[in-house]
Amino acid sequence: MHDLHNELAQYTAGESCFKYEIGKVISQGARHFSFVKDNFDFTEDFNSLTTAVECLRTFLPLSFSTPASNSTDIIDDEIIEKLLGAQKQLRVLSLYGYNIFKLSCELSKLIHLRSLDFSFNPITTLPDSTGVLYNLEILLLSHCTKLIELPSSLGKLINLDYLDLNETKSLKWMPPEFSKLEKLQTLTTFVVSNNDKGSKITELGSLPLLVKLHIVECSKLEFLVNETAGYPNLELLEIISGCDSLTHFKLKSFNKLKYLFIKDCKNLENIEVPEDANWNLQFIEDLGIFDCPKLNLISEAGLPAPSLKSLVISNCNNLESIPNQMYRLTSLEELSIFCCSKLQSFPNGGLPPNLQSLLIEKCDLLTPQHAWGLNNMLSLTELRIIGGCKNLKLFPEEGLLPASLTSLQICEFPVLETLNLNGLLLNSSLEKMEINTCASLRSMSAGSLPSTLSSLKITGCSLMTERCQVGGEDWSKIRHIQNKVING
Repeated sequence: MHDLHNELAQYTAGESCFKYEIGKVISQGARHFSFVKDNFDFTEDFNSLTTAVECLRTFLPLSFSTPASNSTDIIDDEIIEKLLGAQKQLRVLSLYGYNIFKLSCELSKLIHLRSLDFSFNPITTLPDSTGVLYNLEILLLSHCTKLIELPSSLGKLINLDYLDLNETKSLKWMPPEFSKLEKLQTLTTFVVSNNDKGSKITELGSLPLLVKLHIVECSKLEFLVNETAGYPNLELLEIISGCDSLTHFKLKSFNKLKYLFIKDCKNLENIEVPEDANWNLQFIEDLGIFDCPKLNLISEAGLPAPSLKSLVISNCNNLESIPNQMYRLTSLEELSIFCCSKLQSFPNGGLPPNLQSLLIEKCDLLTPQHAWGLNNMLSLTELRIIGGCKNLKLFPEEGLLPASLTSLQICEFPVLETLNLNGLLLNSSLEKMEINTCASLRSMSAGSLPSTLSSLKITGCSLMTERCQVGGEDWSKIRHIQNKVING
């Protein structure tokens, strides 16, 4: 099918599209030239190309594998100069993976160029004349691992909308006036320098098209606490790993965020929301905070996020409370809290009423109680509690759980002795229940399990083994369940 499509495209385009093959004569009318790199020898075939064709629009080498670092595909500067000097009408130019060590040629004559690809080349710099290519929309420099700096004139590329700097690990800074690239939609890497030579990260705020921003290993990150820095159209923000100078995070500058993830910021202490009744995070849907050991406060003023669907907090062992007025988060469907050892309770007013999934794990001071408002959550189908509940000998209390629950998992309740079947009387939708590593669990109370229960798994509860065998004290309570595992 690929060959059929290629032949159809060539038939339609006539001689304007030319795919080079060994022994094939290059058409003088060719405007779009492509070739498989393994079949094209620049030394032997290049002269015939430049003499036969003078008005190429596309020069596109094709490769079926990632270029190796020791590749022998090398083009010297003289050949590149000859190519670019002869083809002044180029719109698309790719020298992908040709082991170009030096690029000193003049690019200013290629004013019609829209796409330029130097990916997988060991170049250290680009010519300053790159800034003259004012029609350039795509600049690909992926895996240019020796690239030290970008041309200072890069800010003149006012039509640039895609800049790929993936794996440019030697890049030391971004050129000045980076904020002038107002049409930039995709930027894979922004390197923040430790000196005054390059652009500061605040210049990203001037980009009206910046939608996604990932910040990694930015040890001196401070711009996020600057209330004057605005990011008016930013939808996704990730701050992960090694941003150790970030101690306070202010949400005021991020009005249109949809997704916010903060991870491994070791000195982050609080996340602040403006005390302004007219301000809110009206677009945010997902909020995740992970591995921030000093975090002690998430918005003292509450979290005005009417569209928030998912909130995950994990490994924040200094956190003592979650945001006030959680019950106002009427769109919240998933609340997951993991490894927050100082978290003692949920705020007054209870949890969001429309939760579908509540997962609590390794929060040693938390014990489920009526004040959470679980019984009023008509959409809650999944409840998982692992750890905590240090003084809880009987679970669940009557009226604690909602009738909508379909899956219940409890693990590592250290002193739990009795599974209270009266607390499950109203759970007419319960289908799956798991009880793991509750070593003190010794019996089920009088009563019966819901008839809808089709799966029961009890592990790490050795005192229950004999009681749940055929003829045991609790056998009659579980015999109707189709799938059941009792300690293996």
